[in-house]
Order: sequence, then structure tokens, then C-alpha cells
Amino acid sequence: MDMGALGQEERLSEVIREAAFDPSKWRDVCDGFAAISNSIGSVFVPFAMELRAAKIPHSADLEPLVDRYQKHEWYKRELRERGLPAVFKRGFMLDEDCIDYCMIERSDYFQDFLKPVGMKWFAGLGFGNSSNFCVLSLQRPGTGDPFTPDEIEPLMKFRSQVEVSMALATNLEFKKLAGIADFLEHQKRSVIGVNAGGRVTYVSPTAELLIGDAVDIANGWMKSTFETENNALRSLLAALTYPRTAQSDARPIKLSRASGKPPLVVYGYRLPESEFNAFQPAVALLVLVDPEKPQDMPAELFMDYFGFTRAEARLAISLVKGLALDQHAKDGAITIITARNHLQSLLAKTETHSAAALVALLSRVLP
Repeated sequence: MDMGALGQEERLSEVIREAAFDPSKWRDVCDGFAAISNSIGSVFVPFAMELRAAKIPHSADLEPLVDRYQKHEWYKRELRERGLPAVFKRGFMLDEDCIDYCMIERSDYFQDFLKPVGMKWFAGLGFGNSSNFCVLSLQRPGTGDPFTPDEIEPLMKFRSQVEVSMALATNLEFKKLAGIADFLEHQKRSVIGVNAGGRVTYVSPTAELLIGDAVDIANGWMKSTFETENNALRSLLAALTYPRTAQSDARPIKLSRASGKPPLVVYGYRLPESEFNAFQPAVALLVLVDPEKPQDMPAELFMDYFGFTRAEARLAISLVKGLALDQHAKDGAITIITARNHLQSLLAKTETHSAAALVALLSRVLP
């Protein structure tokens, strides 16, 4: 084997292992597959339709292609899905598995989507399982030759490595999520995690008790028990997951309960994003608060979320509760000057310009 090719394969194996712990390495994985397959670049395309508009790992050289794919919603007209039976049978597909070559010149997919960015030929490698399946799409320009089975079959030796890294990365993310949920449950809050497409991927133990009362979940999709409240729930989910939506749109909502108990207050916040959130099992949390249960405002949540010091977090909680600055200073046995300094630091860290704007922002994180 050529020593250069051997070095590329060793480097690819290395970055695949690193990607389990560092999401930014998935771009290096894409570049590594492109290098050993004589491609322009590669991109991971999730099987789940709702994730194709999320941040998907791809080579930098394919940025124009990925931008067209998502902005113009070509993922909803994905011609290459016709080749999936070949992927399930042998692990990969080629253009010949998706379309007759004589039809390419008349295909909108090739002429309107691929040709403007100089791409034409394709090979797709399947990775993952039924709950987390994706295709690594290798791309070549029309000036090159189509991929052949002899070129792609050797790449399948990396399949188990990629799948192990994907599974390990997912498990690590779920452990982080469970830790956050456990903390919030101690604060009498129930937690539902959703992925970048808005599908439910995590339900905390106390949240499970609310299914059928305030919310219903079917095939991973959540809806309110009362149809009239679904628009508000959909708007909240969109604000938390849609990549072009500002988090300031994620206003708390109320969900009525079939049991007749007081409505739940539901608010949400985005988790810190990995570089490619299509691979992140949960990008946002819905936090369900029962007004009948005594609530404590945890300073730690403000500290983790905004980077406040503990003293600043105490002031943030006082402001949300409606306490005046001088009353907070008196209750905390600090000077009014110190309290004002804490307030200025809160404004700077949240990039707000007034106490009213600060309280409005903080109220979206804690009811």
C-alpha cells in the first residue's frame, strides 16, 4: 500500500476516535474520508428528516452545497434516498443505485441543485442504527469520474469505528443531560429534552408522570393534551430548536391539565451547542413547573447558564422576585454600592441595558 495512503488512513482512524469526545473533530472525519476517496468533500446526512436542517458535519469545501441543501430545502427532495436499499444490503450506495445515468441531464436534483455548485457524482456510506442512522455523502465534480464499488468497499472497514464513536458521544451527552435533569428535579422541576428537530429524546422521571395529563408524546413528537394550546407549544419548540430563531422568542407558556389541577408553567432554554448539533441528542430542555409545589430558585442554574458569580446570582433571583435593589442590599448585608456593581456586572454578562430588560431575560429562564 502507498505510504501516503496508509498515513491518511491512520490519521482518519485517529480523528474518528477523537470525535467521540470533541464534536469539532467530525469535520476532520469528513475531510479524512474525502482525502482517501479522492473526493471534493463529504457531509453526514441524517436519516431523520427533521435533523437535515440542523448543523450537520461537513467538509469546509462543501459549505456552498450544504447551504443550498438546507436553505432551499433540497433535503425534502432528496433523490438519493432511492439508494437506501443498497446501503442496508451492502453498506453503501452509488449514483447508479439512485438514478439511471441517462436521466441525469433531465433531473432537477442534478441540474438545479448540484450543477450550480459544481458537484455531480456521489457515494454514500451508511452508519448507525435504526434510532440514529445517517449517510456519509462523498462528493465529486462533473469533471471527475463516477465512484465505483472497488473504490468505496475498502472504506467500509471504518464503519465500526465511526459507529462506536457516534454511540460513545451520544452516551456522554445523555449523561450530561441526566445530570442537569437530576439537579432540576431536586428543584421540583420536570424535564423534557428535545433534539435539533424538535423530537423528544429525553423524559425525566417526574415528567413521565405528566404524560397524559398536560402533554402527550407519540413517536417522539410532543403535543399538549388540549389542542387549543398546541400553537403555543409549537412556537416554543421552534424558538428553542430552529437555527435561525433568537432564543429571546422562547417565552414561557402554560399548559392546562386533564386532571383539572392548576396549569403547568413551561419554559425552555437551549443547552450549550456542540459544533454539529444534528449529532447532539438534546439541544434544548423544556422545564415543567407545577405551581402547587414549592419552588426554589437555584443560584447554580443562573451561575451555569450565564456565568454569574454566586453573589450576582443572588441579586438575579432577588430581581426576578421583584425586590428593589436597596432591599436586596439590606437583606444581604451588603452596601448599595456593592449591589449596584453587581447589577452592572449582570447587565454586561447578559448584554442587556436596563434592569427591566435584565428581569425580562431572567424570567424566561426561571418562572
